[in-house]
Amino acid sequence: IGRRSGGGTAADPGRGTAEPEMRGLYILLTLNNEGGMEVLKYSGRLCVQKPAIFYSKPVQLALSVFQAKKDHNYARFFSLLRSPSTPYLYACVMFKYVESTRKEALSIMSKTYGAKHKTTGEPHFDSYPLANLVHLLCYEDEDEARAACEHYGLTVKGDQVMWRHSKFSEQRDPVKGHIIPLKPRKMTRTIETKAAGATRLSVCRGGVSGEGSTLAGSGDDAAAVAAAAKARAERKKALEDAERKRKEENQKKLLAEARARELAMRAEMEKRRKEEELAARKALAETQR
Repeated sequence: IGRRSGGGTAADPGRGTAEPEMRGLYILLTLNNEGGMEVLKYSGRLCVQKPAIFYSKPVQLALSVFQAKKDHNYARFFSLLRSPSTPYLYACVMFKYVESTRKEALSIMSKTYGAKHKTTGEPHFDSYPLANLVHLLCYEDEDEARAACEHYGLTVKGDQVMWRHSKFSEQRDPVKGHIIPLKPRKMTRTIETKAAGATRLSVCRGGVSGEGSTLAGSGDDAAAVAAAAKARAERKKALEDAERKRKEENQKKLLAEARARELAMRAEMEKRRKEEELAARKALAETQR
């Protein structure tokens, strides 16, 4: 197989490294590990050790998905999922998080759209078009969106989700008591169309991996990314140096001010001592008379 996570030689450009794609896939597969800390540590090391890979499109796309999940931004997550620039393999891995993200989205929407006015008690938004929900959360059709709403206790009348009589809840198994998950349908409209009829072999060989997935034949691009990363590092260092210099100057200023206050205090104490000494001499002279 000509796709590897490292290597690639000028003698065999067809066997280029797929490291950018593989790194991005690893990030997508570990989004929830250690509460997201694994991705943060991994991307931090990658930025320092291999900036050209870190700033590649596949890795930056994976980090955008991570940020959307971290921020509970379901609209951004599904926007990235249906984006034409998101490759087929990346969309397949993102499918792993579709169920939990949809559940979180419906929970947030039920609280937001179903929020009641403080004085009247009426919901701010009483209904939401089911067609909009299909697009927002990448459902296959209105039937799937309606089934999801009913699964989570949200009322649907006709083609509208009614928040007035809805309360988000999760179904539980009556015997075992555990939460019953709602498995999403196969996402033919959103994900499978990205394959564009490619065979499994073609997918494995990077036929639908998207721009920037490999470094083969893109030495100029890699060099440009590396140069940009180097420039960012230099700017960061310059800013750090300027900040350090500013702190040193502030420290010197504070020390000088403290020294000046100390000298002024000593001068004042010396002045008082002399005045007291002069007063004592005058008093002694008066008594001797």
